[in-house]
Amino acid sequence: MKLSINQELSEFLKNNTGEDFDYESPSEYVSDLIRLEMQKKEAEKVRASLIEAYKNVSEGKMDAFEGDIRKGLKAFHSIILQN
Repeated sequence: MKLSINQELSEFLKNNTGEDFDYESPSEYVSDLIRLEMQKKEAEKVRASLIEAYKNVSEGKMDAFEGDIRKGLKAFHSIILQN
């Protein structure tokens, strides 16, 4: 993949990557930015779902849960840890 950026961004990358920085290359820096953006979008989805669930509960719109809550929470926890 080829990425074009303006001179200002190019200088920023040059001045913030290398042996003395957290990122050794511009590629590594950009990859991390993309990962962070992906996590942010996923967190936004989870937040929206929680808000919707809260609204439903506050309006009395609930379904009975007939599963194993501990098993469900363990599965949820393992998914969260992977991200």
